[in-house]
Amino acid sequence: MLKFLSIAASLTLAASPAVAAPQENDKAVSDANKVVCKRVAGTGWRLSSTKVCRTKAEWAAQAQAERESLKNDRDTMSNSPGGGN
Repeated sequence: MLKFLSIAASLTLAASPAVAAPQENDKAVSDANKVVCKRVAGTGWRLSSTKVCRTKAEWAAQAQAERESLKNDRDTMSNSPGGGN
């Protein structure tokens, strides 16, 4: 969880350009801090789901972390003997 929050914080900082006009910068920060709720499917029972609310920056950080994890798994599989077939 701590890693996730640090990624979210770094994405929030990286998302706001340093040279942008104050109004644009405020809007970008407010968009990144906007809370978005989604239904997330649970494991186990096929109909189970929970409502998860996070900021846009947190959702973006989680998506990036998942993409990196999948890429690492794919790279590991293709580099292992007999893998990637």
